[in-house]
Amino acid sequence: MIILVLSMNLLAAQQVDFSESKIFCPAKSSELTKKAAQILHEEVDKRSSCSLPIVSKMAAKYSRTIVVGTEQELNLLQKNYREALTSLLPTGRDGFKVVLFNDKKTILVAGNDERGVLYGVGYLLRKMELRKGKVTVPELLTISSTPRFAIRGQHITNYFDKDSSALVKSFFEQYLRELIYFGMNQVSVNSPEQAQLCKEYGMDVSVFMANVGVDFVSPEGISKELAKREKLFQSMPKLDEVFVPGGDPGDLEPDVLFNWLEKLAPLLYKYHPHAKIWVSAQNNNKGKATQQWYDGFYERVNRKYPWFGGVVFGPWVRTPIEEIRKIVRSDIPIRMFPDITHLLGCQYPAPELDLVFASTLGRMSIQPRPEGFKHIHNLYAQLAVGSRPYSEGNSDDVNKFVWSDQDWNPEIPVVQTLRDYARLFIGPDYADGVAQGLLALEKNIKGPLISNQNVERTLWQWQAMEKKADSAVLHNPRFQLGLIRAYYDAYQQQRLIYETFLENRACETLRNAGNSGSLKIVEEAKQLLLQAQEKPVCQEYKKRIISLYNALFRSPVPHWMTEWQKCEFIERIDVPLNNSEWMLAQFDNIKKEESEPVRLQQIQKMLHRTDPGVGGFYDAMGTAEAFRRVKSRTTADKDPGSQIYPRRNYIRGTSPIPQSWKTQIATLYEEPLVMVYDHLDPDAGYTIRINYSGGIGRGQSKMRLVADGKYVVHDFINTEEMPVQEFTVPKEALADGRIEFSWSCAKGERGAPVAEVWLIKK
Repeated sequence: MIILVLSMNLLAAQQVDFSESKIFCPAKSSELTKKAAQILHEEVDKRSSCSLPIVSKMAAKYSRTIVVGTEQELNLLQKNYREALTSLLPTGRDGFKVVLFNDKKTILVAGNDERGVLYGVGYLLRKMELRKGKVTVPELLTISSTPRFAIRGQHITNYFDKDSSALVKSFFEQYLRELIYFGMNQVSVNSPEQAQLCKEYGMDVSVFMANVGVDFVSPEGISKELAKREKLFQSMPKLDEVFVPGGDPGDLEPDVLFNWLEKLAPLLYKYHPHAKIWVSAQNNNKGKATQQWYDGFYERVNRKYPWFGGVVFGPWVRTPIEEIRKIVRSDIPIRMFPDITHLLGCQYPAPELDLVFASTLGRMSIQPRPEGFKHIHNLYAQLAVGSRPYSEGNSDDVNKFVWSDQDWNPEIPVVQTLRDYARLFIGPDYADGVAQGLLALEKNIKGPLISNQNVERTLWQWQAMEKKADSAVLHNPRFQLGLIRAYYDAYQQQRLIYETFLENRACETLRNAGNSGSLKIVEEAKQLLLQAQEKPVCQEYKKRIISLYNALFRSPVPHWMTEWQKCEFIERIDVPLNNSEWMLAQFDNIKKEESEPVRLQQIQKMLHRTDPGVGGFYDAMGTAEAFRRVKSRTTADKDPGSQIYPRRNYIRGTSPIPQSWKTQIATLYEEPLVMVYDHLDPDAGYTIRINYSGGIGRGQSKMRLVADGKYVVHDFINTEEMPVQEFTVPKEALADGRIEFSWSCAKGERGAPVAEVWLIKK
């Protein structure tokens, strides 16, 4: 007990009270530096009700003071300021120094430049403990920091323009500020009004300008397209970058694309002479993402253009970033355009996602993945000059701040970022609890849900915080984002356990059909399956989820949460998690048969659908067991974008299908999917049955299967018309009792997905 009390006293002693301090900003400071001081004043007042006055003359000798300015300005004020600042490591562009003097009465926030002052203020705010009527800072506050990467961008989806209300504008401005606190220096905007506000905060301004139009070739068509863009360029008060994706949307052939950009550049320079055009090789049109297209793209990239900013590596670029760095000239910068907003069917899918979450949370959802995105960021960061993540709403809020902090310094531990995030945006009493709770949510989506013991513990953590939270915290959107996922994950796990039990009981019942009659047994099995809807479990969890969802997404007034792509997890909250939809459809077919033997035969066929027979093999390809058969040139942790290593691919299906149809192993583009089967009987013959249901994105691919690299099992076939097909395995491939199957898609297709495989011994 004595040790505990001493530890608590030590923690308390580590905080210094600045509740009655003043903010000093030199009178001759720039407007941006003065804005930084104003931000500090407003944020402290908003979060603690302590109004720290801004002064332009030095405060009284012994009063506590926070001094804000550029390092050059502060060096001119007092000798001890200069000595304190020069004792720290020098900073570079956008860098800052924060110093808490030994007497605990003065804090210096010194930017290397004007924008650096903003980041220094942001750092101070992140470390402050702001409670009602009290402002404290940690004793260990002193730091010298310079961002590692030049471009640290974000896309803020809180859109506003001249017709928007003041409240909507305020949401954008507040979000802009908060991302600045974590190092952001570039914003992708959609209106001149957004650009003007970003200009006032000293941010670089970018616009996303896809080639969506009818004609980019003829003089008439080009003239029309230029006229559209001139209106935008002319209206923009500031524009540093135009990002033109090679596709997704707006696919153009490389020569057409670059010829168009050469005509666009003079128009851009007319209004923004220092702006640059960046281009990506995104090409996701079915049948067009060929190596020939990419070769043409990079050939055009490597020519010299005065208007060219660099290459963007984004979703649906088939060339790995490591290869792009080797292909393009060394003087051409690469910027990352990571998709941090989607959970599956995207650039960086959650690698071990259970089908339950794919089916319920869906592609667009609340999905904090702090550790995963730190890993992805750091894996590729040294090949790029920075990032501007792709976002479709605020459901990826945590990921934005983690990614931005990693752009500033990839060595920052994720938990430190999360504690800063929670301390500033939710409250100091929740700094560690929310940080650990967000890390726990990421663990919830790793591996089979039915056996994930972390899910219930995660809910307990969030419920404990929920019980002690006051009204402000309970209505804080960022707290609600984590809380709703904790309830949602637990709800789906309980449903999965229950519905799996009901399906098992239904199957046990069906096995007695020969004794009790098929029609009677089928009806009994049906009633068992229907209990999932008639007697649902955990309805108190569901009520809490819906209440939180409505608070986040369905407020009657303009709300903090935005959805450019709609989150569907409420609409899909009760989709069946077992095979009931498929089984009920089979029951309907069975009942139509007039013959009892035929009905019994169909029941057996349904029960034994996955049976490969004696000496055979069956793989539901989305399972961990099937992944153990994968042979790849790399590993999952080295290739989180699965450009080489296979990924899990998910489909919903337009008609009732078994759950195992809904997950595939898939490789992207023309990378073969290679799987190995061993312990085969070399003297026997085998048939391979393959389920090709489901494509990657836009339609199903034409598929080809080769055994041992030289024996064609089948050439390119259309898989949409007949997803399940059987083929004879070449006898020659079985000689050593081991066989290597290699699937590939046709040139330019999205990839090669396979849902199920039966290897049947004849």
